[in-house]
Amino acid sequence: LEQALTALHAQQRQELLELKRGHAREVRLALQHLCQLEAESVEQAARMDFEEYRSQLKARLHSECEYHLCEERKQLAEQMEEDIELHMKRYRDQAAKEEQAVLTERRKWLTERLGVMQSQGGTC
Repeated sequence: LEQALTALHAQQRQELLELKRGHAREVRLALQHLCQLEAESVEQAARMDFEEYRSQLKARLHSECEYHLCEERKQLAEQMEEDIELHMKRYRDQAAKEEQAVLTERRKWLTERLGVMQSQGGTC
């Protein structure tokens, strides 16, 4: 759903930017063809067209950067989860080894106690 919405959002944004760009271009071209004697109006329309184009490029590049940052963030989060699982597995293994060592030590102690009790003639 998120991918579909992202694609739809990008498509709608692109359509809107194309409409705005087309409008600014049409105004500039109309003024260039019909108002050649009013150079200031033509220059202003050209500046507006170029500024609109610049702002659209900036918006698109910014959006692409945000998308890539988001994807990178997701990948890093996944990598972090994998690293956490790896460390947790190591910790569990270490805890199991420590538990095994404690049990071995306890068994050794109990065996020694049993030997002492048997040597003293006690019953189990």
